[in-house]
Amino acid sequence: MNYCLKSHQKILLITAFVLYSGFFSTVTYAQEEFSYARGLVISDTEAVNGNIIAMDANGTYVRATISNSNHLIGVLSDSATVLYEAVEGAGSPVVVGGTTIVTVSTTSGPIVAGDLISASPLPGIGQKAGANEYIIGIALASYNGESVGTIPLSVQIRTAGSTQAGALTNLVDQIANLFFQSAQTPQQAQVLFRYLAAAIVAATSIAVSFRTFGRSVSNGIEAMGRNPLARRQIQGIIILNAGLIGIISLAGIVLALAIIQF
Repeated sequence: MNYCLKSHQKILLITAFVLYSGFFSTVTYAQEEFSYARGLVISDTEAVNGNIIAMDANGTYVRATISNSNHLIGVLSDSATVLYEAVEGAGSPVVVGGTTIVTVSTTSGPIVAGDLISASPLPGIGQKAGANEYIIGIALASYNGESVGTIPLSVQIRTAGSTQAGALTNLVDQIANLFFQSAQTPQQAQVLFRYLAAAIVAATSIAVSFRTFGRSVSNGIEAMGRNPLARRQIQGIIILNAGLIGIISLAGIVLALAIIQF
């Protein structure tokens, strides 16, 4: 089942998307069933589920080949767990993170679970990647068939020779692109920045309250051990500072909710 999210809901998914696609990928398919897709208009009418999608020189989305492998976008799939559509009902789901099924061939040799997968000379079909090639992700199963077949893939778009830092940079680029997709109209931009402002207000109020009054609570606890005779007075001060932390934090959260609502 696909779940379509509006722009303001997508913000809550980005953190989970980063953690999932960049750092927790394994070769155990049973543990990797989440996928995150974008709704894109595919100009290539022959593209089918499992095809690797790239952007061509004209800025349109087509099946990937070696010639456009430096602009890989994702894998076409209508079974994505979460689908973000810039315009509701428009485009086809292209998985950009998580696990999906990809069509591959053995044109560059048999594929073993854990191999990097890149675009091949066959449109939309993946193959075992060579050194420094742009990859669509990591194979989660082996394949050694004579023709094309399908395997589960952990989608991680980067170059084959890149480090984790390179993968992280690519994820940051994807996140930035998702944010820009959310601000294509004044209404979308207003919602996006309203949520960003609310998050900043809430985080700032909580941080300021703990920084200002949290130290007094900590010092008060230490003081009770050094001065047992003043225990009641110190406990009163601790309770007062803890209350101020709660009040200021709650006020920040309420203000953040007001920003979102109004």
